[in-house]
Amino acid sequence: MIEQARQLKYKLIKQGIKGLALDIDETLSDTEPHWWDHMYKFITPRSATREELQKRHKYIEHVPDWQSDEARTYINDTLISSNFHETMPLLHESNTMVSKLNQLVPVVGYITARPTEARGATENWLKKQGFPVAELIMRSGLDLETKNEWKAEVLAELYPEIIGIVDDNPDLANALEKLNYKGKLFLYGKQRQEIDPSKYSFEVIVSPSWDHVINHFQK
Repeated sequence: MIEQARQLKYKLIKQGIKGLALDIDETLSDTEPHWWDHMYKFITPRSATREELQKRHKYIEHVPDWQSDEARTYINDTLISSNFHETMPLLHESNTMVSKLNQLVPVVGYITARPTEARGATENWLKKQGFPVAELIMRSGLDLETKNEWKAEVLAELYPEIIGIVDDNPDLANALEKLNYKGKLFLYGKQRQEIDPSKYSFEVIVSPSWDHVINHFQK
């Protein structure tokens, strides 16, 4: 997908546009509860309550009951399921907030670690929810362990035409730091307040809400 990023970069250079990229999962869509619902349909863990498991495990693939070969197959099938992605709940009023943001700085791309097999369903969801039309860059393959490194490479390639990204994953900051990234990372979500922006050589803006992102560009 680096080649797709390069094509977008050349397009933005030609048009003389610089703008912002957005993550999708847990930034635009309420993805985590959707995943937990689907995994509970697969098998209900008996070792603890759902609330306890969610506190204990960062990702669904870390839950012991969902680490079997059968569970991995189910997760991989779900990752490329059109129905799964098209029925994803909206996170708060992210579509309304992104429309406001787009009036201040162009939203020129969506960069997501979702596999390319989910492209059609993701495009349909973005359109149905009324998000700005922009390039959708997705990842080849289903390896969840390397998603931050992949996204960091894409962002490094797209800078400075894409000045930064709004993303919920704190681990992305570490991946960007290793690449000597110079753009902006808006770490979205209330739980991101634990991050210390001063330890990074690029600009990390902790953004508990979309209002924080919008206020940054209003200033």
